[in-house]
Amino acid sequence: MMNLKIRENFLVNSFYVICDRTSAELSRRSGIYETVIEHFFVFFDERLPEIKKKAVQKLKGIYKDDIESFNFDDKLDQFLLFLKENKDTMNTPIEIYRVAKEMVSTFPNVEILLKIFLTIPISNASGEISFSILKRVKNYLRSRMGEDKLNSMAILYIEQDVLNQIDTAKIIDQFAQEKSRRKVI
Repeated sequence: MMNLKIRENFLVNSFYVICDRTSAELSRRSGIYETVIEHFFVFFDERLPEIKKKAVQKLKGIYKDDIESFNFDDKLDQFLLFLKENKDTMNTPIEIYRVAKEMVSTFPNVEILLKIFLTIPISNASGEISFSILKRVKNYLRSRMGEDKLNSMAILYIEQDVLNQIDTAKIIDQFAQEKSRRKVI
């Protein structure tokens, strides 16, 4: 009887809460990614010209600081015609970006927009990785760690590749050679 109550308590207060939160977060992210894809559909979907024209204007408005809007519409139309002619060789966004990168002198704004499109999911994941690292840095053995030390430890853990290149023996020797900072009272 007691085991059943403990199990029900765990299910209600922990398991179901975690499942609900995970489901809600996945739904929220799915909606956000659908919005992003809707902005960039002009590269991947052939729709009516008036819908396409509105989407291009919206894309120009969103990324006005990243691209030059002067004759962007014409350049984009040329690139899309090129895509249409070579549809069998360019099916994925990465393949389309590779072609745009090769033709960056002709289509610089297209290359910039495709680069933004391809890096949006990565920029989202890096923040999550940083937070998952915190549970490794601040575990039950270090539960009383201050905020400054926690931030420093997290940065060291996140930037491990840079940290591994540093010669720690040299730093220890340099520190040992400096004058003592103790004050005699």
